[in-house]
Amino acid sequence: MKIKVNLSCDPAGLQMDDCQIEKVVELSHEDFERLKITPLADQPFIIENKGCMFSRDGVRHCLLALEADGNDGILVGSDGPNDARLTSYLPGARHIVNAEMGSGQERRTPDIRVKDLLPLLQGGMIFLCHEEAAQAVLAEHLHRMSEMGREDHTALLNARVSEICDIPTGTEVVLADVDPEELVRFNEAYDAFIEAEEAMGQGMMQL
Repeated sequence: MKIKVNLSCDPAGLQMDDCQIEKVVELSHEDFERLKITPLADQPFIIENKGCMFSRDGVRHCLLALEADGNDGILVGSDGPNDARLTSYLPGARHIVNAEMGSGQERRTPDIRVKDLLPLLQGGMIFLCHEEAAQAVLAEHLHRMSEMGREDHTALLNARVSEICDIPTGTEVVLADVDPEELVRFNEAYDAFIEAEEAMGQGMMQL
């Protein structure tokens, strides 16, 4: 069996640090390779997400960078610099994240927003729901949004993910900190968009 690891020479110890993933960031293959090869160079995604990396009560809060077309990830902590000063390579990180999303048990997640999980909400029957909403949103529909659509539905994208659990028809992502009518409003806009697309006879337009 072959595996890839980063072996340390004469390590002082093998103790693990307590880490909390605050946000998952998708990187292109090129950006992911750059992070692997030159972690001490300035990384744009670190600059954009400085607020997600800090230490508190003995726990290091980090970013998880995933390769867009791959399964591996890199855990990144950077309290000050714009580089990946503290890192840990995580083979199969995407599988770990996916397992966390659909392990069959209800769970409370940290402060993760819909927009943070958006790159992972693809394929399968994944539904965004709210305890007080009459409707659920099929997550893959969010990927049809244009920049204007994202602005119009900012409240939905900024909704906090409170629970993720399996249901007979797929996976349910329970939202909080959002008006339940935002789900209804998105579905109405999406239905109108599909209707207009069919009337125009065009495919793959953006909402």
